Amino acid sequence: MNKTRLMRTALWIGVAALTGCASEPSTSSSDLCGQIASFANSPTNDHAIHWVELTSDRKCTSDSASYQPGARLCQYLTTTTSPDIDRDRALQCLHDTQIDRVTEGELTTVRYTSRLTEGTDRFVLVRVEYPVDSQVKTSLKISSQRAAARWQYARH
Repeated sequence: MNKTRLMRTALWIGVAALTGCASEPSTSSSDLCGQIASFANSPTNDHAIHWVELTSDRKCTSDSASYQPGARLCQYLTTTTSPDIDRDRALQCLHDTQIDRVTEGELTTVRYTSRLTEGTDRFVLVRVEYPVDSQVKTSLKISSQRAAARWQYARH
């Protein structure tokens, strides 16, 4: 390929990227990080655990039907690809993470608890958890709690 043709090809690729033809889908990790941060930062005076859970059949539930931040995160999650992909994207938002493997009965769950989640306030803990057993349908649970001065995350 000569230099002119190579430059022309590079230019067309650049134009396609700028016009959106080669852009990343709107459900990137940073989009999900922003959604999680909005959900986690919302209860400014409440230290309760708030959560949403998305199942493989695209149903999403929240700790309270009247809790608007949970409803918004559920609405976002039901328009994305799958709980498995959302799980990977959500884990990219977590920093300074503690990982636990919890077995309750026959169900084993992996829990990632983060004190530093992208975009969240200083005293907000975020947890991402999912079952690891192959016989259990895929699900993704995201929860948050505004902590007091001590970093303790209540079991739920």
